[in-house]
Amino acid sequence: MGGGRAREETAIAIIGASGAGLFAAWRLAAAGRPVVVYAGQEEPRWTSRTLIVTDMLLRHWPGFPEPLLRHPITAFELWAGGTCLRLPLRRPDWVVERAEILAGLAALAQGAGATIRWGWRFVGWEDGALWVRSPRGDSERIRPAALLAADGVRSRVGAAWGLPPPPRVLVLQARVRLPRWASPELAVVWFDPEATPYFYWLIPESPGEGVLGLATELGQPIRVLLDGFLARLGLEPLAYQGGVVAVYRPGLPFRVERAGLSLFRIGDAGGQVKGTTVGGTVTGLWGAAAAVAALQGDGMGLARRLEGELLAHWVVRRLLHRFALEDYERLLWGLNRGARGVLGSIPRDRFAVGAWRLLLAQPTLLLSALRGR
Repeated sequence: MGGGRAREETAIAIIGASGAGLFAAWRLAAAGRPVVVYAGQEEPRWTSRTLIVTDMLLRHWPGFPEPLLRHPITAFELWAGGTCLRLPLRRPDWVVERAEILAGLAALAQGAGATIRWGWRFVGWEDGALWVRSPRGDSERIRPAALLAADGVRSRVGAAWGLPPPPRVLVLQARVRLPRWASPELAVVWFDPEATPYFYWLIPESPGEGVLGLATELGQPIRVLLDGFLARLGLEPLAYQGGVVAVYRPGLPFRVERAGLSLFRIGDAGGQVKGTTVGGTVTGLWGAAAAVAALQGDGMGLARRLEGELLAHWVVRRLLHRFALEDYERLLWGLNRGARGVLGSIPRDRFAVGAWRLLLAQPTLLLSALRGR
């Protein structure tokens, strides 16, 4: 890969200006560590996407800017065929905009002293050093103090190191005007396993508009599925948002040591996305915080707790993938009051803790899950 100039680095290198990458850059720089982010895009501009997050976001990101909390969600309504279950939330979820969060994190990282090299791309790795290329095509060989791969679902860093990629899921949603039957603070989920092993959703983002979307496996006609569901509900798409999302599976390495260099994979690059809901905003920040903790000498406890959380979601997703429509109907109809209370009080980003409370409230749930199909 030669042809460029070489230089030693005392800085930590972060590949990718994702949420996890920028969050890690901010926290490391705020702790006094020199950090350089190599951002593939040539200017600070990100794709818009409406997201729903739990209030765990506010715990992982102290001082989260209140204006970025666009809209509260106070309850979920779950549908399977003709069966409906409403779950009030003890603490509201929040609707946020991905591009706004990334712009805010970039400003915080730079304000704390991190350097962001816009348009610089990772091109390879050899003998403990990285090759990066500038927007003009100039190459540099750098040897950072540590490396964080935050370059998304198709991580070039992970591929260069020969690491297994995370599984991928398709996500597509359309911005719509809320129908008359919708409530501005109520998110709706439909289980339809004949169409997708995941689900459809409607998330209000204001009193008048929201997003309707679905997640499904690679290779499925996701646009056809979404447009068909929109037609069934009598909704017209105003704009589309979508992409490919990485999800967790056991065995994905978080920290790897080679040739004297520590590599941490964070966010989508490390598959730090919940398999149940295909949500990774909070768990991606959690992964970034775990890498920061390890680099600051605080050990791997935070990383182990994240792995336990993601593993719990993976186990549940494996069970749900076996469900037919009648299994979902039976599950929603059969939840007792205690189990409903647990589901409404435990954030989705603390499911590993809440799962035991759920089984204590209704022990037969485990048998119901195992009986699917």
